[in-house]
Amino acid sequence: MFNLITFFCAILPILIYICYTDIRYRKIYNIVLVVLLVITIINSFYFSIIPNWKGALIIFLVGLALFYLGGIGAGDIKLLAVLSLSVPENHIIDFILLISFCGLPLIAIVLFCYYVLKMKNKTIPYGVAINTGYFLLYFMLH
Repeated sequence: MFNLITFFCAILPILIYICYTDIRYRKIYNIVLVVLLVITIINSFYFSIIPNWKGALIIFLVGLALFYLGGIGAGDIKLLAVLSLSVPENHIIDFILLISFCGLPLIAIVLFCYYVLKMKNKTIPYGVAINTGYFLLYFMLH
């Protein structure tokens, strides 16, 4: 339990900041992701948890292809890859499904704002759904 509390105390402010910048500016900054990566790796080695390198690499490569097709932002892909390092290999699909379910209301809100409220920005701050799905999965596992 100490592992979970320590890890979340370290990453919670970072993930909140990522949500803020993604909503406000539609950006997830690389330096913030590097800090998150370092904390994730330190946590893994300190508590003898093997990082899910394979899952992170697969998510990054598939995400990269989606980025070049225009389907997702590069910051979202990098955030997914970094967070997936701490997701057990047998729960990667659960992680992706939770993110998808968390993204549905977000998509509805953005479309409502675009079509009904006539706001100009139609992009979706998917970092919010990624972080929410990550928290839900992590709390379900622990």
